[in-house]
Amino acid sequence: MKCPQCAKLVRLAKLEEYQVDGAQRYMKCTHCGAWLKNSKIALLGKGAAFYLAVIMLACGYWQWLEASISYPIAIIATILMFVLHLMDQLAVVDEPPKK
Repeated sequence: MKCPQCAKLVRLAKLEEYQVDGAQRYMKCTHCGAWLKNSKIALLGKGAAFYLAVIMLACGYWQWLEASISYPIAIIATILMFVLHLMDQLAVVDEPPKK
């Protein structure tokens, strides 16, 4: 991912400082020192789309009469998951909340 402040690549393996607060993740850029956060809505949307796709694929497999409904829903959920993954960007914050 790219840091929106310095436009340099932030490698997750080289992060030294990060915090997790529920579904929200905060990380410190190794180049400029700015605190960054992921979008909580995009993260929850990706998880919900993934589980919806898996459930619809399973329903279509075992209940073949409903396959004409469940397979298109699974395809739409998978596309939504990929779009949310591509649009998940980092935002600059002042400092993460202290615990």
